[in-house]
Amino acid sequence: MKHRPDIDGLRAVAIVPVLLFHAGISRFSGGYVGVDVFFVISGYLITNLILDDISKDRFSVAHFYERRVRRILPALLTVMFGTALLGYRLLMPDDAQGLGQSVLATMFFCSNILFSKQSGYFQAPAESKPLLHTWSLAVEEQFYILYPPFLYLVSRFFRKRYAAALVTVLALSFVYSVKLVTHHRSTAFYSSPARAWELLLGGLLALHVISPLRNRIASNSAAFLGLGLLGYSFVHFSGSTLFPGASALCPTLGTALLIYSAEAERTVIANVLSIKPIVFLGLISYSLYLWHWVLLFFFKYYLGRSLTGWEIAGVLGISVLAASLSWKFVENPFRGRHGLIRSRKQLFAAATLASVAFASFGGLLYMRHGFPSRFDSRVLALLASKGDVWNTRNACREQICGVGERGVAPSFLLWGDSHAGAIAPAFEYAAEANHLSGLVAFSPGCAPLLDLKRYDEDDPNECTRIGQRVLHRIMEDHIPTVFLHARWALYAEGTRFRQEPGPPALLTRDQTPGEDYPVFSSLLRRTIVRLQGQHLTVILIASVPEFGIEAPTVLARNVLYGTETTTQVSLSDFLARQARTFQLFREVADQYGVQVVYPHTSLCDATSCNVIRGNDVLYVDSNHLSLHGAMYVESAIAPLLGNSGRTVVSLLNNDLRQSATDPSASVHLK
Repeated sequence: MKHRPDIDGLRAVAIVPVLLFHAGISRFSGGYVGVDVFFVISGYLITNLILDDISKDRFSVAHFYERRVRRILPALLTVMFGTALLGYRLLMPDDAQGLGQSVLATMFFCSNILFSKQSGYFQAPAESKPLLHTWSLAVEEQFYILYPPFLYLVSRFFRKRYAAALVTVLALSFVYSVKLVTHHRSTAFYSSPARAWELLLGGLLALHVISPLRNRIASNSAAFLGLGLLGYSFVHFSGSTLFPGASALCPTLGTALLIYSAEAERTVIANVLSIKPIVFLGLISYSLYLWHWVLLFFFKYYLGRSLTGWEIAGVLGISVLAASLSWKFVENPFRGRHGLIRSRKQLFAAATLASVAFASFGGLLYMRHGFPSRFDSRVLALLASKGDVWNTRNACREQICGVGERGVAPSFLLWGDSHAGAIAPAFEYAAEANHLSGLVAFSPGCAPLLDLKRYDEDDPNECTRIGQRVLHRIMEDHIPTVFLHARWALYAEGTRFRQEPGPPALLTRDQTPGEDYPVFSSLLRRTIVRLQGQHLTVILIASVPEFGIEAPTVLARNVLYGTETTTQVSLSDFLARQARTFQLFREVADQYGVQVVYPHTSLCDATSCNVIRGNDVLYVDSNHLSLHGAMYVESAIAPLLGNSGRTVVSLLNNDLRQSATDPSASVHLK
């Protein structure tokens, strides 16, 4: 196959948006589709190589995998080594344990399967994985286990009807991707079968099923259309886009058009892509892909916050430098049989030995729980507060659990999302102290709103079904008092606090966070009306302060590294975040007689809200109260569980409403 520098340049077009997306540049919210560009390019180039070998009767599976090892492993192992060193030095034990699991999966090229079971690519937990980006390597290598033998079998037994064979498998993979992404977005994103059609699209290009364009106007038109499709994808797609599925046609067809348009005629865009600096960026793109995420991750991890603009520029600059050195001194020396290791047997033996070594390290890191002995007792004590949670939290997740006195009819129900699960110990303690019984119903990501739909989730109707079950239980047990608690601002605003990682909450079909509030307001009002229709008392518990940082980890890092990452948020910032929600609470309190409790009055002072008070770490992460944190609001809840609850809250509500809008007002319920 004739070398095409424009394809090297196309790799540069793919890698830059990926870097900018991972760096958090909002303008490139669809930069992740750069990986799809790589898939098409890879399918095109490797299909050409395989068919060329088959046509010359020199195809060998061993030779194919030798080329893959020379291409993939040297740079990957180098980055893995750097990641292991940094991880052992910097990562807290639970994060290091996760790294061990990722290393093990990466060495067996199945990290995509691991990550699909843990969290979505756009969800907050994904940000804590320094090897998250290896999922795409796993997809390619899984594909290339079957692809070369498949083409060889087609050549031997199906009279080289490659086009028919590839179109058939491509169609099956595409249909599977479209169906899977509708209900299982995370699985579809990471799935090799759901991604195979993208590589096969590149393979079809290599077959030259459609004659090359030999008209300059037609060629340039196709090229500009392809570039337009890519540009649209990079800028207009986002984490809320249903992807891959049919949406992936935009970047993949755009890539295919750019490759196809320059097969016979050099287009204007092909000439631009062939400029040496752009070609060089494409040549180092593989090493750059490997290094950039690792460096971004560890810089953010060490600092305990998101990077500033200049810091992002600096890290990306370091990534380009590291990639350039890796390309010159690691990738190139191992390519071809004239490289550092010429013998195929020696190459496979070295690759196996290195892979076993890294897999063993990963296994030990995982089984030894991240080697906590690396840290002193102060650091470990702070990290232990991550586990300072309600002892029945996991058992009660997405269930309806009883708390308090046994054998007594439940007199209240706490309903909400994971924040309700975090505050539940306060209800349990208060119920036991007053010899009362109650119920707790919480489901992460599902606010206590009847008919709530989350369009950012795989199943938008899951929260609706949960709400119906809770309502049925309320009616069945004739619950007299229902408490509603959630991370309200997430649903009202659609966005997370500050630069906290994770996807938005999307309550509308067009998946625009800015349109959440009207839906949220309507759902809250309708939920209150339907509950009050059961002749019960509704009490709203407002949000606890959010921080956007994982409190125990930041506190531990401050001790370990001597850093001074802030561990508080100003009360004014909290109130600004909650402004529309608190206004709505005041309106429903006046309109429906709903009672409202504001936990921040027990957690904040006159100017700020802290993540630690004395020796008590109040949060287990960036927004959920710890068990100790929940106890700080217990005295505000206890009066509401008995007969005096309505009177107590009625007396307090005016002061609490003033506190919610006036930072200088200091009303404490303790």
